[in-house]
Amino acid sequence: MAKSIKLSEQNWCKLKYHLSTIHPKSVMLIAYKMREVLGFSVRNHHEWDENYWRTKITVYLDFWDDHLETIFRLKYSEWLSE
Repeated sequence: MAKSIKLSEQNWCKLKYHLSTIHPKSVMLIAYKMREVLGFSVRNHHEWDENYWRTKITVYLDFWDDHLETIFRLKYSEWLSE
């Protein structure tokens, strides 16, 4: 079973912009197209931040295939770093 990648909201925005320059808009807008082409779906979470006493948005990329996750990590590792 493939794992999820946890990203901050800022990193997700950078990665999403980079992916939208490479792929057609339909891939980033339609969930099943994103799953077909990129191999993942996006999940947003609001988590409590104890330091600032507010919620922060965390984005999870849920992969469906180990092979696609590995390729994604190799191809876009520079965009996944904090």
